[in-house]
Amino acid sequence: MDEQSIDPNLICSICHKALKDPICTPCDHTYGRECITQWLNQNDKSSCPMCLQKPMSINELTQASRPLRNMLDQIRIRCTLCAQTGLQR
Repeated sequence: MDEQSIDPNLICSICHKALKDPICTPCDHTYGRECITQWLNQNDKSSCPMCLQKPMSINELTQASRPLRNMLDQIRIRCTLCAQTGLQR
């Protein structure tokens, strides 16, 4: 997958990779589930990484919209084991 060619709205602003299992915050920012969970659990950071809205807990996170998830499903990737390209994510 050429991460440079991916729409910036489909990139997690924590890890800077394509969103994986996208989750929305109460302030409408979207992150990968694993990234935002780790962010909120480490060092008592209970704010949004983008806007620093506080307080925020894991229980307030919601699944990203269907259109966003559909867009992510259209991204084609390359297998890291066999180098086959054009695979659906």
